[in-house]
Amino acid sequence: MCKNVKALNTSMIFTALLVMFMTIFSELNSGFKGFLKELTGHHWATKSVVTFVFFFLVYFLLRNSKSNLKVEDFKTSFVMVKISTFAILFFYLWHYFV
Repeated sequence: MCKNVKALNTSMIFTALLVMFMTIFSELNSGFKGFLKELTGHHWATKSVVTFVFFFLVYFLLRNSKSNLKVEDFKTSFVMVKISTFAILFFYLWHYFV
């Protein structure tokens, strides 16, 4: 079975953004964090399940698209993962010190 690398890359980008938004939003909104906790017993467990399902859902939706991955696609994915990582890091630093 041939994998569509571009679809996997795109799915990874959107999944990284989803994790960033869920993490920050759950810290700012106790109702959302409580909702996540109610689903599986812990908010991080729910985020993990949502992330897993979301990644494969996006991949399966895009798997029949053209699979011509370019260098720019790798650069975009690298930048988006860095942005997501630093957004979460700086949010927690701000949350802790301010």
